[in-house]
Amino acid sequence: VLFSHAVVGAAGAQAFSAGPEAVIAALDRLLGPVGAVLGRGVLVAGIVTTLLSTALAGPRITAEMAKRGDLPKSLGKRWERTGAPTWATLLQGALAAGLVLTGTFEQLLTWTTSVMLLFGALTAAVQVVLRLRDRKDAGIGAHFKDPIFPLAALGYGGMCLWVLVQVARGSDPLQSLSGVLLVLLGLPAFAWMRR
Repeated sequence: VLFSHAVVGAAGAQAFSAGPEAVIAALDRLLGPVGAVLGRGVLVAGIVTTLLSTALAGPRITAEMAKRGDLPKSLGKRWERTGAPTWATLLQGALAAGLVLTGTFEQLLTWTTSVMLLFGALTAAVQVVLRLRDRKDAGIGAHFKDPIFPLAALGYGGMCLWVLVQVARGSDPLQSLSGVLLVLLGLPAFAWMRR
């Protein structure tokens, strides 16, 4: 948080809509020659870890949804030797390749960032609702004690929403909303598959 605050202070919020080079230039002004190297390292680390976590978690979520009956059962099949969700991984790879072929890296980043931030905020909100519901049910024991509940979830959800608004304001708002609209278009297909 302090790092982000320092970068925004040095670059100004408008620099984020100008792209990564403006942020790196701000880090160069803030930290000197080391800043540009540090900025590139932070950007690369952030992009790589996000891509890896999405590549690892995405197919597993799809496979579990197929196992539960929300998606075609074939997407839940796993490779016997490793347990990796084979068909779900291939599907995610094909979808990712299709997205890469339809736009620029910045467009893809804006689409996916908007969707991930929206789902981050929704996840935080649902966590609060489910925890409050669990407290009312005496038969459900708490698996994890959160000493600052609900502040952590509300803070995370609030930050996701704040960043989502900044992303939408800083770039082309239609481009930011297109990822969210694409997810919403999937709701009828999801409802049809659950019949």
